[in-house]
Amino acid sequence: MGNKDLVFLQERRFYLERFLRKMARHDFIINSQEFQIFARPQGLDVEKSLNKLPKLSSSQLYDRLKEATMTDDAELTDQQRDLIETQLAEFLVFIKKAEPFLKKMKDDLAVYLSKKQNVMQSYAGCANNFTEYEEKNLAFYTDQEASKLVINNSESGNLIEQMRHTIENLRNPFTDLYHWIKGEIYDMSAFTATLNERKAVKNAVITVRSKIASTKTDIDAVNAGKKTMGTLFKNSNDVGKMQNSLESFERDLESQDKLLDVMSIYLGRTVLPGFKFEKMRLYSKILQQFHVVEISNSHQLASFWAQVLKNEQVSNANLIAAQ
Repeated sequence: MGNKDLVFLQERRFYLERFLRKMARHDFIINSQEFQIFARPQGLDVEKSLNKLPKLSSSQLYDRLKEATMTDDAELTDQQRDLIETQLAEFLVFIKKAEPFLKKMKDDLAVYLSKKQNVMQSYAGCANNFTEYEEKNLAFYTDQEASKLVINNSESGNLIEQMRHTIENLRNPFTDLYHWIKGEIYDMSAFTATLNERKAVKNAVITVRSKIASTKTDIDAVNAGKKTMGTLFKNSNDVGKMQNSLESFERDLESQDKLLDVMSIYLGRTVLPGFKFEKMRLYSKILQQFHVVEISNSHQLASFWAQVLKNEQVSNANLIAAQ
């Protein structure tokens, strides 16, 4: 397996674990049949298995979502409904504006991460250069006098191992930044997908209302003995079936309306505020992590070079030069 394949697998594992941690916050998701199929496929085709699950009616979806999210939609007013609608619409506009910037930021951070990694690798290369220089050049200049070596001087406390240990323990601070911004892009995509699901329910409401209006018009036309495009092949004997269809549409509309309200309330009053708060918290945390890593790296390097400065040849370098 090449390095690129290993990095790819590590990144996939990182984001899978991130996804599972987010899912673990919601018991109704973890305990759902859908998640159980996803988490324990046992050789099954997950997508096919999910598609085999019975499709829930709008009424069943409403009951399930209301219970899972503990959302009270009983007293939602038109004014509150319009306010939530505006909030979600504004957030969708924000996402469309923010995503291009975040993607560019991710690309920039990928470059910074790579450059910083090259710098860190250069420390390792430089360490090898120093030790080899002392073995091949400095040993000759000092007439093989080991006490005048620096890195390879045994009296200095094994600086070779200290140098290697220091370099191995350096962390790339841009790694956390890269994963942070990539995670935010994923979260926005997930929120967009959720808003699209809500839009689908909203469109379904519009469609059902249209069917109700059309069916009522057709019933009135048949009862009046009028012929329209919708009643061209219908007569009074079909009114009963049309009335049954109308009642079915009205029941479906009631469920769809309630489902839309529950989705709107949960997204507008719970998910969106939580999303904003989490992003503010993560930004502060990522800045904290960045400076902690940078300070830790600097401390480790400073500690190592402080040991080097204790070497008599190095600490007296200016005096030797003056002589």
